Amino acid sequence: MDKTDWDNRHADDDDRRWAGEPCPFVVSEAAALRPGRALDLECGQGRHAVWLAEHGWHVTGVDFSTVGLGKALTFAASRGVTCDGVPRWEGAVREQVFLERILAPSFG
Repeated sequence: MDKTDWDNRHADDDDRRWAGEPCPFVVSEAAALRPGRALDLECGQGRHAVWLAEHGWHVTGVDFSTVGLGKALTFAASRGVTCDGVPRWEGAVREQVFLERILAPSFG
C-alpha cells in the first residue's frame, strides 16, 4: 500500500479498526512501566498514543498517512491530552525525530 491508499483507508469513517480503544497487549505491557517518552510508529488514528498520553506518557506519533495522523491529533484533543505528530518516517525525518525527541531529552 502507498500513502494514498492509507489516506483513503483512514478517511473511511466507517472503518473503526484503527480508532478507539488500544489493543490489550499495549495496555498490559505499558501499564507496568513508569511513564516517560514514547514513540508510536505507524500511529494511525492514535489509539495507542492517546492511551499512553492519558497515562502520563509524552508521546510522539509518526505515520505515513497525514489523514490518520490528523485524526490522531484530533482524537488526542478530544480526550484532553496532547501528542506530537510527525507526518512521515523517512530518512532525515526519522533521524531528526530520534535525536531531538527521544535521545536528546533522555540525556538532557
